[in-house]
Amino acid sequence: MPRLITYISAIILTALFLLCGKKSDVWGFYAHKLINQKAIFLLPTELIPIFKLNLEDVRHFAIAPDQRRHSSPHEAVRHYMDLDHWGVLPFSNVPRSYSSAVWKFGNIYFVNEEASDTMFVKKKTSLLNSGLRDSLMSFFYENVRYDEQKAKEWDLSEMESKTHFLPFQELENYNKLYFHNRLDEYGIIPYHLTSYQNRLMWAFVDNDISSIIRLAGEMGHYISDAHVPLHTTENYNGQLTGQDGIHAFWETRIPELFAAENYDFWTEPRAYIENKEDYFWNIVLESHDLVDDVLNLEMDLRKSFPKDNQYCFDERLGVTQRIECVAYAKAYQKSMNGMVENRMREAITAIASSWYTAWIDAGSPIITPLKVNFQVEKEHTDVQMDSLKVRIEN
Repeated sequence: MPRLITYISAIILTALFLLCGKKSDVWGFYAHKLINQKAIFLLPTELIPIFKLNLEDVRHFAIAPDQRRHSSPHEAVRHYMDLDHWGVLPFSNVPRSYSSAVWKFGNIYFVNEEASDTMFVKKKTSLLNSGLRDSLMSFFYENVRYDEQKAKEWDLSEMESKTHFLPFQELENYNKLYFHNRLDEYGIIPYHLTSYQNRLMWAFVDNDISSIIRLAGEMGHYISDAHVPLHTTENYNGQLTGQDGIHAFWETRIPELFAAENYDFWTEPRAYIENKEDYFWNIVLESHDLVDDVLNLEMDLRKSFPKDNQYCFDERLGVTQRIECVAYAKAYQKSMNGMVENRMREAITAIASSWYTAWIDAGSPIITPLKVNFQVEKEHTDVQMDSLKVRIEN
């Protein structure tokens, strides 16, 4: 619930700043848009024209996933993963495939409502050895995808559900399958990245330019989020250590103040991603390895820095807000020794590599440079992006 409250607050602020024209382009969304834009110039010459021609949409879709958090019940968990809930680095106990992780961390029951009989599947070794495990995993792969609901149930009297379990006679008396998805409660970003990568590849296969631009832009958002250390911990806003607000401090305030004038965006070249699962997991693991530094450096700074120079007040849209002073932000930036800059650079390379890999996996199709006209006003992008109607113009 605290994380949900934080998201709702961010959405309200986003809505306010969207009314502010060009100023809002800097506040909050600046880093996401900049990272996507920089990634374009790491692409091969065959792809740069289509992305440059649709630059504003590539930048816009870099923030679309955040804008629809409040309109989709499935969106929020795609932006983070509280790895420390499940163990410690390198989290070898957490399966790298979604279906395996769902199986391991979910609770599964077969229920006979009439007889008030409930069977906890994981304790039925004989059933699992007989192949039920594979049938359940297949069923979950088809029916449980990035679902933020805490629990789901299926009526086994429906043939569509029942066919998965017909070979198992011991299940004949059960009419419900009940599943508590504990995994999604703590975020799924590495699994979502693998899934989105596949969707982008198919957009290239179909030569669907509108989908390419939308999915590539949104993929950039999720990859950027994966590079943020505080997207990988239960202490995502410093709320467990008395550092409330550190998430926006690190992710928004620091880039807003220093990226344009002080950061060097000379990045590593793009590269083909051989193992997508490992690649995206490594990004998240590298981010999590920085969590202690993010928190400890700021904690040390607040103890030594003059308290009356830590927070200032700034008026935006007629609202007075408490925000980190420039001097305090500069001291935090210096203490991190380029961490935010480095993660932004690495995100740029990762995004370009993702786009390039999707194109290669699709067979390197020739993409005609066409301008996509998304028939939607940018300030109304809280609708589901999948429902947008687009048309292509020469």
